Amino acid sequence: MKTFFLQTVPNIVNPELSLREKLDVTVRNTGNYFFETAVKKQLSGMEVISSFNELPKGADKLVLSMSNFMSPHTDLGPIADNIERLNVKQIVMIGAGAQANSYTEEVKLTKGTERFLKVIANRSETIGVRGNFTNNLLEEYGVTNGEVIGCPSIFMNLDRNFKVNKSALPNSPKLVTHYTPTGHYRDNIAHINNFAIENCESYIAQSEVDLLSAVEKKVEDKDIEYMFGYYNNGKYSKREFRDWFHENTKWFFDIDEWFSYMAQVDFSIGTRFHGNMGAIQAGTPALNLVFDTRTRELCEYLNLPTMFLDEFNGEHTVDELYEKADYGLFNASYSHKYDKYVDFLNKNGVSHNLGEADSEVSSYSLNPVAQKNIVDLLSSIEGKEVNDKLISDYLRSRVRGDRAYEIRKLAEKGEYGLKTI
Repeated sequence: MKTFFLQTVPNIVNPELSLREKLDVTVRNTGNYFFETAVKKQLSGMEVISSFNELPKGADKLVLSMSNFMSPHTDLGPIADNIERLNVKQIVMIGAGAQANSYTEEVKLTKGTERFLKVIANRSETIGVRGNFTNNLLEEYGVTNGEVIGCPSIFMNLDRNFKVNKSALPNSPKLVTHYTPTGHYRDNIAHINNFAIENCESYIAQSEVDLLSAVEKKVEDKDIEYMFGYYNNGKYSKREFRDWFHENTKWFFDIDEWFSYMAQVDFSIGTRFHGNMGAIQAGTPALNLVFDTRTRELCEYLNLPTMFLDEFNGEHTVDELYEKADYGLFNASYSHKYDKYVDFLNKNGVSHNLGEADSEVSSYSLNPVAQKNIVDLLSSIEGKEVNDKLISDYLRSRVRGDRAYEIRKLAEKGEYGLKTI
């Protein structure tokens, strides 16, 4: 049985390409390199193709890694056409995501994308999705074999014992930042721009076409209105922003170079998931500023430290922001998420390099009674002041497993737990 992987972002093999040309190759977002590179590193025994023209008819298995494709603005009907035309027997979708401004926003898919979902659902054991928001959306469209696995980039290290070890910041820490330009958070992004000038050694760009001119020194005053005028609360001039971004913006088109740079950084803060993932994979703490479903569902599933973007008001010190980047929950739950990903690949018959999962961890699921009790508690105390430790102790007790049947029987016979006086 032969497995094919559709790589949508080709490697840049011509170093003579301009910055603009390199960005075009990435489909205008360097983050696209990230998860596809992760998949190629994780999977084994597959043939990489760059288009459906390279896929033979009746192919046994096709791996797709597509991030936030489920939105009102995408039409994946042509991909569904190709899958049906070529009669692909099995599809393995890794890291599918839905894009909306908030969990409460309705996502109305195009007819083409809706048909694409039906096509892959009928050819998939399970569909690997980024988080529970996407999984709920699948169910709304009648697709019931979704499975939450996060993003493959978080498991790029191939180490189920991976941890982010956080140490004290040095006196003069090296900080980086990044964001997705969006007018809905114009005020907060203006604060990030100020924060960048005052605290950061670089800005990690991914898709900001407006920054290309600044980096290439081709910006005239009339051309800097958007990035440096629109996201500006008056603390610094447009020209001051232009000069800082010209000197300090970094683009990465090679994953190893990206990681190598981030390993020299002390702290990363911003809205870009892969901007922060570059830091995390290099062992550098990062704080995710979430503002839409794309990053929020991923961060919540993976237990990454987050702060809502609308809370970034320009008043926090670096130390206060760094304190929020607590990786205790992420480190404690990482092996479980890793094993779930391994279990997903195994179920879908995909050969991989991630090793074996811990069967006890991968098979654990929270009792539905406990889930309902936790939801009921949290909804009933919303907006009320309650001691954090009390809530923590309650949640810990609700997810605690009961005594196993074998231990109960041993205790019943006096062969477990009794102490001799």
